[in-house]
Amino acid sequence: MKYLHIMHNEKFNKAYIDFINKNFNSKEHLFLFLGGSKTIEIPNYPNVIVGSKKGGLERKINWNSLLFRHGYKSEKIFLHGLWNDKVINFLFINSFLLKKCNWIIWGGDLYAYKTPKLTFKSRFHEFMRAFCIKRFGGIIALSMGDYGLAKKWYRTKAKGYQGMYINPVNLEMLDNLEKKEKKEIIIQVGNSADPSNNYEEVFELIEKFKGENIKIIVPLSYGNKEYAKKINQLGQEIFGNKFEGLMKFMKPEEYTQHLSSVDILIFNHKRQQGLGNIYALAYLEKKIYIRDDISSWNFLKKDLGFEINSTNKIKIMDFKEFIFVNGEKSNKTMALNTVYSEIYIKNLWNKIFKE
Repeated sequence: MKYLHIMHNEKFNKAYIDFINKNFNSKEHLFLFLGGSKTIEIPNYPNVIVGSKKGGLERKINWNSLLFRHGYKSEKIFLHGLWNDKVINFLFINSFLLKKCNWIIWGGDLYAYKTPKLTFKSRFHEFMRAFCIKRFGGIIALSMGDYGLAKKWYRTKAKGYQGMYINPVNLEMLDNLEKKEKKEIIIQVGNSADPSNNYEEVFELIEKFKGENIKIIVPLSYGNKEYAKKINQLGQEIFGNKFEGLMKFMKPEEYTQHLSSVDILIFNHKRQQGLGNIYALAYLEKKIYIRDDISSWNFLKKDLGFEINSTNKIKIMDFKEFIFVNGEKSNKTMALNTVYSEIYIKNLWNKIFKE
């Protein structure tokens, strides 16, 4: 085993492991799961180990000894998100491993830097995070602007790489969608029940369109349940029966069918987030709005060549301009050449593993 992957169980992981096992030597990769979603099944593969009953696997593990043993033997360690306190504590204590570590930035794990540290415990935890990040060997960003922020905030000398996950909403699902007739323009706002979606601000921006023939759909099954209830109630108060909060978790196939009905996507995150949704809707040639003051704006617009629009400009738009589709037809080709190209993604990871 050359490469140790430490993973937080989320919806992207199975597709990524399948991709690695298909395109690289599976015997060189070991995937260790610690924490994460209890509802998403962890794949039961020979090169996958989990430390609890989550995902249906029941092997109990002493994580300190496991991390030490495999971390010591590996050539490189890949941290898929920097979420877990146990992992950070372990790396802080065993700092000789840090030069082997490559942090794949997910978004919130980077922007935790901006969260106020009000207690001694939170301040010390951030001190340990900063100590580790500064000494990492590599940082893999899904949007290279996030690598720049990591260098600025943590003064790290880690080498930067462009990385990309396999979208669980894959081409086969997108190409076999059932076309359904609909009478209104479907607007999806956000992608989860996380306050980082800044729903209240978006509702204020599009409230002026509530007299139009629209339906607003907000995915709220994933994240903070209390916040989900609050946003669902607020949406109904403002938009009435033109609002629907998706409170039930959908499998990728079901969610893909939902995406096929969406005409407009509005994201108002103040950081990189929701790239999977953006990629799928770009392929489907739908209109996409994100903020133009975040790291993923330049990545999507300049690096990938997608036609995207600024959420910040909705306030000066009338409805006709808001729904007008301009260069979105080119997005399908761009997506096929990049985010939905296994060759493109394989080349990115091949460079990371080789260097």
